[in-house]
Amino acid sequence: MLQKKFVFVFLIFFMSAFFFTNHSFSSDEKSYVFKSQKHLVQKTEHLNVAKTDYVSLLGEKLKEFKSKINRKAKINDFHGVVLVAYKNQIIFNKAFGYKNPIDKTELSIHDAFELASVSKQFTAASILKLVELGKIDLEKPFKTYFPNFKFENIRVKDLLKHSSGLWDYMNLTEAYWNKSKAPDNFEIIELLNNHQTTLNFKPGRKFDYNNTNYVLLVTLIEKISGKSFKDFLKDQFFQPLGLNDIYVGINSRAKIKVANAYQAYGRGYIKLPPSYHNSALGDKGIHTTASDLWLWFNALKNRKSISQASINKMFNLNNYTNYNYGMGFRTQVGRFGELEIYHDGLWDGFRNGLHYFPKDDLTYIVLSHTQNREKVYFQNYLERHAKVLLNQLNKKDFNNSVSNL
Repeated sequence: MLQKKFVFVFLIFFMSAFFFTNHSFSSDEKSYVFKSQKHLVQKTEHLNVAKTDYVSLLGEKLKEFKSKINRKAKINDFHGVVLVAYKNQIIFNKAFGYKNPIDKTELSIHDAFELASVSKQFTAASILKLVELGKIDLEKPFKTYFPNFKFENIRVKDLLKHSSGLWDYMNLTEAYWNKSKAPDNFEIIELLNNHQTTLNFKPGRKFDYNNTNYVLLVTLIEKISGKSFKDFLKDQFFQPLGLNDIYVGINSRAKIKVANAYQAYGRGYIKLPPSYHNSALGDKGIHTTASDLWLWFNALKNRKSISQASINKMFNLNNYTNYNYGMGFRTQVGRFGELEIYHDGLWDGFRNGLHYFPKDDLTYIVLSHTQNREKVYFQNYLERHAKVLLNQLNKKDFNNSVSNL
């Protein structure tokens, strides 16, 4: 009996090893899955990484998924990086197209992108970290921390939830600011004090998505912490989590690993210049790779960077059916009839998205840099087929395979 059991276990081990070694990957995927696997394990071992190897488990179904995504990326002329993760494992991460479509420099999964409004989650997490440290009260007016601020009743919470009634700072800079120098976050407070005459509505009464809110939040982070936003993020999050490919601020685009933005023009592309408004941070300004963005988000949702109470506020878990913005994330009942936590971003030619389905613990990330409107169709296609792929793991034969591993 024992001998039969030993032979059975040995056969399972041998077949699993044979399957994995004969699994087909593209050259870029091989580089990621094999050469970088040790590095990623070291960076994520403290995040309770899943022990089950879903890449091997999905087998031919994953190959079919890759083939469909490759074909769709070509049809939509998509230039960017895609990542799909199930539970705590990346099951797909690939770069498409060119980093520089003018000289045909190929894009890599190790290239970083301006996250645009996907950056807002870093701002919200920073505020909530200071709340946990007892240094900020969400219910207190912003004026408590900045006595010279002209509006009395805008709470910190109102800024986080886009319910302040403030005007768009970009319109104010265009109308009133000296264009020889881009305004920083603190100078935008001056603009509001000098030129906004009244609030659009009573704070807390209405949702109005407005970048000004998150620009003001960075001034609060810097004043209370005594550090620059960049250093606060580094000390509180990036270093403890082992994130080495996240950069803060417009100067990040000078780094060789950071992609610039391009736009189709005629039969080719032109490079897009940085916006005049890039000195202000909080609403944008974070640059990173798809893999480090996922590592950040995976740590966030697993309570490795902030508390569960703070996560509930960010994800709006207590009220998502009535109000579609938490703190740094949008929430909705998506096309699959389940909660979807996400944020998309568009800035300076970069079009990005991070979407999370907590019911299935499925995350996908799309980062692009060619001002391509087709990105929306590509992203919807990716989401639909990622859910179809995930359904394969819920079938009985896959569940039985997992239980026998």
